[in-house]
Amino acid sequence: MYLNILKKDLRRKRAMNAILLIFLILASTFIASSVNNILAIRTATEDFFEISNVPDYWVCLIDEKEEEKFWSFAAETDAQFREESLLNANLQNPILVNGEKLSYSGNFVLTDQERTFLNTFAMDNGPAPKAEPGQVYLPSLFCRNNGIEAGDILTITYDRGSYDLRVAGTVKDALFGSSMIGMTRGMIHPSDFRALEETGAFLSYGSIGVYTDDAEAFREEFLSREITAAFQETRENLHILYIMDMIKASVLLIVSVCLILISLVILRFTISFTIQEDFREIGVMKAIGIPIPAIRLLYAVKYLAIALAAGAVGFGLSIPFGRLMLREVSQNMVLRSGDSPLPNLLSVLAVIAVVLLFCYHVTGKVKKFTPVDAIRGGSKGERFRRKGLLCLNRSRMGTVPFLALNDIFSSPRRFLILILIFTLGFLLVTIPVTAADTLKSDHILAWFSSAPCDAVLTGGGEQRYLSFSRENIEADLQGYRDTLQKNGIEAQVFSECLFKLN
Repeated sequence: MYLNILKKDLRRKRAMNAILLIFLILASTFIASSVNNILAIRTATEDFFEISNVPDYWVCLIDEKEEEKFWSFAAETDAQFREESLLNANLQNPILVNGEKLSYSGNFVLTDQERTFLNTFAMDNGPAPKAEPGQVYLPSLFCRNNGIEAGDILTITYDRGSYDLRVAGTVKDALFGSSMIGMTRGMIHPSDFRALEETGAFLSYGSIGVYTDDAEAFREEFLSREITAAFQETRENLHILYIMDMIKASVLLIVSVCLILISLVILRFTISFTIQEDFREIGVMKAIGIPIPAIRLLYAVKYLAIALAAGAVGFGLSIPFGRLMLREVSQNMVLRSGDSPLPNLLSVLAVIAVVLLFCYHVTGKVKKFTPVDAIRGGSKGERFRRKGLLCLNRSRMGTVPFLALNDIFSSPRRFLILILIFTLGFLLVTIPVTAADTLKSDHILAWFSSAPCDAVLTGGGEQRYLSFSRENIEADLQGYRDTLQKNGIEAQVFSECLFKLN
């Protein structure tokens, strides 16, 4: 009986059932893949940090006096320390790729691959290969963004010459491979590192990894010593380096929620319309003694079938769609999760459960119908009250606008549903577009505590800045002004100070 009723009802309302099915498929696909991706990224980031030996606290020092203060403080603690040197290429001296200038932002540093305390990985998630003399391995994201391929010649220029390195390949680097770090690290052979270090043309950073059971306590004690560091952060806060990947999955999750809401609104409209259309049948069924739960079950069977079909298709589509979304993330980090279909399945079952619960709630109006009401108030359109708030003989409007407004005022809830569907559909378009435009906007710079400007200039004065000497900073700024003025550029030049409060 239920199967025959289901076939009849599906044939009778093909268009509405097809629309509902499409929305439920999209909702199931998006929410299953986005939930799985969020869980994968959250767990993968910590897993990646663990196998990469990311320290509990990371400190980067560029001043010898500050390094002496740090090691004096470190001798008083029980923490373990690992150190590596980073050679920073001066931005005034360009880096060339196959003879052409490389345009990049942030710092570019080189490290001795055999002395680094951070583990890096090849693109197949195995250990990163060792660099031979004259070779360099670069983070995969940096190579993709700059069109660098294996075999290209990377030329590091400095004041008294240049040094050529051949790009041997790409690696996954937990700290220096993210787009948010603002620092790119190339790994080279010890002989190349010593040769570049002996030139004396590069600023040397002391990158120190601290391994301790209580990173926050170490941080508080470190800050109390007033040691000036170019960068210092706990491992917990370093997870923000992959926040952009989380934002992408979160935006898709929001879109999925909107799709579910649209599906529920369409479901409510469809059920209400069907119940109104079957007014007489419902009255007859109640008159002959069919219980209310059985009547409600007749309608629930149909939407259970649609929800199951949509869930099955959505579950199947969510797996390749989720892998497609994770493809870019897997280029930057080692993913050991994300292949399990269990989160996808649970998400799809949750969508089906929500649809059925909503269906059961909407069919509750069947309880209000009586056989007499069904017979007298069926499809004939009788009414015993005034329709709407407008009166035709007092209105100066034309017939068409009067009938339209009177219909809206007489059934406001029905039109609110249409407004809600339009609003949610509008949000489906505006949320992803707004999120993308926000991330690309120049105004987002202020969110990262940086003053708006047209260009950022650096000239190797970082070490002088650490002394907090106003004279040195003013001298650098005046030098920039003079250089710009000689080239016919009138500009305001200022230096921005960022303070980390203890």
